[in-house]
Amino acid sequence: PRSYDQKRKTGELRLDFRPTDDLTAIFSAGYNGADNIDMTGLGAGQAENWTYQFFQGRVLYKGWFAQAFHNKSDAGNTTLLRSGNPIVDKSTLTVFQLQHAAELGSRQMFTYGVDAQFTRPNTEGTTNGVHEDMDGIDEYGFYMQSETSLSDKLQLILAGRIDDHEYLEDPVLSPRAALVFKPQDLHTLRFTYNRAFDTPSGNNLFLDLN
Repeated sequence: PRSYDQKRKTGELRLDFRPTDDLTAIFSAGYNGADNIDMTGLGAGQAENWTYQFFQGRVLYKGWFAQAFHNKSDAGNTTLLRSGNPIVDKSTLTVFQLQHAAELGSRQMFTYGVDAQFTRPNTEGTTNGVHEDMDGIDEYGFYMQSETSLSDKLQLILAGRIDDHEYLEDPVLSPRAALVFKPQDLHTLRFTYNRAFDTPSGNNLFLDLN
């Protein structure tokens, strides 16, 4: 039976540690639990005790930034409304990121970094069926951005990102370019070009409903 009652429990803890002016470490963790009607990738579901947790650590040191976070989902006793079948989701997502920004003189700045993302679905065969033991996805990315002040009012931005997806045959390049003109402090004109892509989701690749 469909229930329109909604319940939600949330909480978050955060600790900031700054031993020096140049070094900051931030640690946080959060929890969310819900009972409601939720739109999932498979359709509307009657969420019952669906919980979501995250753990995150960040470090900032001068021009460096690093972070790692781990997300965890547990669908509890959730069912699909259209069929009544259970939704089992005990999946995790783990991400590592490293970034650095460097100035060359007063008119040039480079920002570059790498990241890695590891998706580990766990549906106990209810959603990914025969693919359950081979549905993990590893993704790696590298990016660089150049910001050049051509004059006090004109800035050129060039950027590119390369992503390698475990289930794509070749790495994908996402370029970006922008010319920013600022005639006055309160006025900015931007001329931009950008091309990006969206990687296939786990449902796109492995959906096999029982």
